[in-house]
Amino acid sequence: MMSSNSNQPNLHKEDNNGSIVKISNPEKLQVISSLKQFLLSCFGPRGRAKYVQNSHGALMTISASSQKLFSNLTFASPISQLVASSILQHLSVYSDNGLYMGIVISSIVEGAIKCDLHHKLCCEINNLLLNACLDAIKDISFKIDLSNLDAMLCLVRSIFRSKPSCCVSTVEINILSSLVLQTLFSSLPDNLPKNLFIPRVEYVTMVGYPATETKLINGVLLDVPSSFHKIVAAWKKELNIDHADIKVALFNNSLAIKRDPLPGVTLEVSVDVDIEGYASQQMEVLSSKLRQAGVNFVGCQKVIHPTLVKTLHQMGILTVDRLSLLHIGAVQNLTGACILSSMDCDITADSLGSLVDVTSQSVLDQEMLQLTSSQENQVTTVILCHRTEACLQELKHVFGVAYHVACLSLSNPEVVPGGGVFETCLVTILRGKLTELWEAARSELPCTLHQFNLTSGLFLRSLEGVAKGLRSGQPSSLSGSLEETRSSNFEDEDVDSTKSRLFNSQDSHRIGAIGERHRQSFPGKMSEEDETGDYFGMREDGGTNWDQKVVDLLITKKNALKMSVEMSNMILSIGAMVTSSE
Repeated sequence: MMSSNSNQPNLHKEDNNGSIVKISNPEKLQVISSLKQFLLSCFGPRGRAKYVQNSHGALMTISASSQKLFSNLTFASPISQLVASSILQHLSVYSDNGLYMGIVISSIVEGAIKCDLHHKLCCEINNLLLNACLDAIKDISFKIDLSNLDAMLCLVRSIFRSKPSCCVSTVEINILSSLVLQTLFSSLPDNLPKNLFIPRVEYVTMVGYPATETKLINGVLLDVPSSFHKIVAAWKKELNIDHADIKVALFNNSLAIKRDPLPGVTLEVSVDVDIEGYASQQMEVLSSKLRQAGVNFVGCQKVIHPTLVKTLHQMGILTVDRLSLLHIGAVQNLTGACILSSMDCDITADSLGSLVDVTSQSVLDQEMLQLTSSQENQVTTVILCHRTEACLQELKHVFGVAYHVACLSLSNPEVVPGGGVFETCLVTILRGKLTELWEAARSELPCTLHQFNLTSGLFLRSLEGVAKGLRSGQPSSLSGSLEETRSSNFEDEDVDSTKSRLFNSQDSHRIGAIGERHRQSFPGKMSEEDETGDYFGMREDGGTNWDQKVVDLLITKKNALKMSVEMSNMILSIGAMVTSSE
C-alpha cells in the first residue's frame, strides 16, 4: 500500500500559544492516515478498484471490495493488521460495510493523534457517544415489509449501487437485483419451517457476455465434453429413467490405480503378485457392488480409470469424474449422498443419494450437464455473465454479498436510510444532545468541556466523512434519480417489467408467506405506516416510492458502527499503555 507525497499527513500542529510543535507518534499517524486515504479511494459511488500484485509482480486481484482487498493484502504495521482483522471478522458474518468500518476507525484514531488527546479519555467519550448513537438508531430505523417486493428490491439494489467496480448499468442492476431475490425465494420450501436453512448458491461464470444474460438454473451445472450429450441421451434411452429416482454414489478419492513409481521409493513385491490383475480385480468388485446397489450415476471428485468407466457404461451406469472440491459439495447437497472414500468400502442404501433428472444442455454455446433433484434438496446455480474477467469476478463477489444480505433480512427486516442519510441523521441528533450528554456525564469524565467538545467533534466528523463519501457522485437518496447508463438490451425495461418477467406466482406465494410470518413475530414500525421517520418521501397514493431509494440493513450497519468504535478504543488503549510504560 503506497501513498504519494501529496497525501502525506502534516506531522506538526499549532498549540494554544500559536507555536508550531511536532506531533507525538508520527509513525502511527503516518500509518493510519495512509490507511484512511486508501480506504476512501475505494469507498462510495466514486470508489476505484485497486490492482493488487504479489512480491513477484503476479496479479492477485482487481477489486474495490474490502473482503477481497484485505484477504490479499499483507500489512507490516500492527495497527493495520488489527484493523484488517476486525474488518474480516465483521465480513465473515455480515458480508457488507467493511470499508465503512475501516474509514470510521482510521478517522477516529487519526483525529485523536493529531489533537494529541489523552487516549483513555477518548475511549470513554467514544463509548458515551456510541451508546447515544445506539439509542438514536431506534428513531431512524424502520421495518420493511418482506412481502413487499419493491422494498426487497430496493434493499438488494442498494448493494449493487454502492459497488461501482462491478461496472453495471442501472438496467443491469435491476435485473441482477431481481435475480438475487429469485435465487433466495427459489431456495425456500413451499411450507416454511420454523428454523429456516438457506442453502448456498453455486456459480458458473461466463466471460464475454453482457450482464443481462445472467440467469438462474435449478440444480447443478457441470462442465462436460461436447460429445457427452450423446452418451447421456443413449444412457437415458436404454434405461428409460426420465424423471425417475436416479440413485447416486459419490467418491472423493481417485478411482484409478496409479502405477507410476514414486520418486525415491522402491517397491518390492513377490513374483507371484500381479499388480495389473489386482487392479482389475478391485475395479470388478466395485462394479459389482454398484450394480447390486442399483446405482445409476457415479460422481468422482478425482479421476475414474477408463477401464472402470467402460465397464460401468456397459452396466448402464453414467459416470462423471473430475468434479473437484468446487462441485463435489454441491452435488452432495443436491443428491443427499454420503461421500465414499475407498473402493473397498461397503455401498449401502443409506450412503446413496438421488436425482430427479440428468440432462445435457447448451448454456451460452457451452455444453454442460444439468443435475436436478427434489425440492427438499434444491440447489440453485447462477450463470453470471460480464464482458471482462475482472468485472466478472467482482460481480460474483457482490452478487454473493447481496444474496447474503437478502438472507439476513428474513430474520432481521429492519433497515436504515442509505446514501449517507443515516450518518447525517446520527450527527444531527448527537449535536443536539451534546450539552445533555456533558451534563449527565461530567461528574464521571475527568475532562474539561473543551476536551469533551473536541473529542466529540472528532467522533462526529468521522461519521460526516463516511456520509460525504457515500453522497459524492450521486444525488441525495431522499429524492431524485441516479444517473442511468442504458444497456443495448432491455433499453426500455423498468423495474415493474423486470419483476413480471423474472418472478412467477410461486415466488409471490413464498414472498407473501414470509411477510405474513414477520408481521406476526416481529413487531415494529413499518416504513409505510411510520409518521415520524419520513426519510424517503411518500407518493400521492400513500405508498413509498422505492424505485430510486437507497437503504442499508440495520443489523450490518449497527454491528459495523459498534466494532469500529471498539477497535478504535483498542488501538488508542494500546497506544496509551505503550506511552505510559515508556
